[in-house]
Amino acid sequence: MRDVFNEIVSFLSFNHILAVFLLSLLIGMFMMICRKVRTAANGLIVYSVISSVLLLLLPTAFLLRKFQTVFFTYNTLWVMVPVIPVTAFCLTAGIPEIMKLKKSTRIITFVLTVCLLLCCGNMGKLSKFGKELPYLKEEEITIGDSIPILQRLDEIAVSATSQGDDFVFLAPPSITEYARQYSGNIKMLYGRDIWDGSLAAYNYNSYSEEYLSLYKWMLYNDAYGCLYFGDVVITKDFKYEGLDYDLLDAEGKLHGGPAYAEAAKSLGVSAIVFTVNEKTDRAALDHIENVLSAHSEYVEVDSPVSQGYLIMYI
Repeated sequence: MRDVFNEIVSFLSFNHILAVFLLSLLIGMFMMICRKVRTAANGLIVYSVISSVLLLLLPTAFLLRKFQTVFFTYNTLWVMVPVIPVTAFCLTAGIPEIMKLKKSTRIITFVLTVCLLLCCGNMGKLSKFGKELPYLKEEEITIGDSIPILQRLDEIAVSATSQGDDFVFLAPPSITEYARQYSGNIKMLYGRDIWDGSLAAYNYNSYSEEYLSLYKWMLYNDAYGCLYFGDVVITKDFKYEGLDYDLLDAEGKLHGGPAYAEAAKSLGVSAIVFTVNEKTDRAALDHIENVLSAHSEYVEVDSPVSQGYLIMYI
């Protein structure tokens, strides 16, 4: 229920309600033309029941989400099932009454309705999406400054492709985005749509918790320099000296570390690109490399934001 409630809030704030309104308006107009309000209302009740049953069945729920929900997640479907028929019925019942009003009153009603709908959200752009994540860097590395790491990633990708290998990288958002612009040879675990909410509407599927956790791991490394993180916000002046990484791994109270590197590997990642600067927990990087028996290489960049990047082959 909590997930559905959160989905309702997202549904309204991201303005998907506008699309539902337009769809409901079409249904309402069809009902008006047919002049069968009572019959149509009964049909909407049947539709709601059938839709709910279909959503409960895994095969039909999968098909609905796969082919009919470019703009909506599975949880959002549970919001739409009651919203669409109820809105359509209200439109059908309300339009005849509105048509009885004066022309000027109808115009005012229409304008106010449109304004109300626009106030329901921000047209799908999730401007506050990043605020709940630890993305506190004052500035990003530029694509010009990141050319050395992009060139190296391209070389690795081309070499792997020539040998028939499917080489996938996990990297911080800025490098992921620049890699897409720099070369089509570089394959990343996820794209810009994982952090840019304005693109979420064009996805058939949403990212799983594993992908989101790895993305958050990259954010923490990029913003704070840490390789382990918890639910409590980390301060910029946190000191990493003296940490017992073996104990952290055994306790499992923190996210990140070798476990996340292993998770990335299970998703097909061949190498992880870590940001390296004065804040980076280099001892944690060495620990992960030793636990996984991995090897790495360092690529230096000339940027005030980052000293370079460590490519760890897993």
